[in-house]
Amino acid sequence: MLMGRDIQKKYGYTPQDIITVPLLIGTDGKRKMSKSYGNYIGLADKPEDQFGKVMSIPDELIGSYLELVTNFDDARIKELKSELKSGNPKNVKEQIAENVVEIYHGKDEAKRAREHFNCVFRQKKTPQEMDEFKVHSNKITSILVETGLASSNSQAYRLIEQNGVKLDGKVVSGDNLIMEAGAHILQVGKFKFAKIKFDD
Repeated sequence: MLMGRDIQKKYGYTPQDIITVPLLIGTDGKRKMSKSYGNYIGLADKPEDQFGKVMSIPDELIGSYLELVTNFDDARIKELKSELKSGNPKNVKEQIAENVVEIYHGKDEAKRAREHFNCVFRQKKTPQEMDEFKVHSNKITSILVETGLASSNSQAYRLIEQNGVKLDGKVVSGDNLIMEAGAHILQVGKFKFAKIKFDD
């Protein structure tokens, strides 16, 4: 980049300014954050998804996330880094997660996302609020796609193979499951829930 400035001068152009910023490492803790790597936190993600993804980052990334993804002032960042050194990473992660959700969805949604996380992951309860769908198929793979819990049938198959899908609290063990008529709770991974209704 600096060589480019010299070349611009040589040809009579005004050298361009250079601003460099640190790369944000993705939630896997290994590679830069990227949608293609599947290790990203989307700006348009649902509040509870954003919160959960921040909580999933490795502890060694907490310091850089404090600096790169929050709008905390320097004093607050210093305070949280001090708390981190005292051995309380989970609380600091929650502070980051709530701040991120507040930036993109507002204070009320941030508070709700934190309550959702505590309900699902600490108290092991089903969240009170979730998206509701009236589905037109009783086949589990089709339902996953129809509700947006899977982007395609192939992803739905993979999720089921990885034991990542639960129906009414029980792991779905085969992609040929036919859902009975009535209301059900469908869960994908740790973060995604949907209330579904199928009328036979």
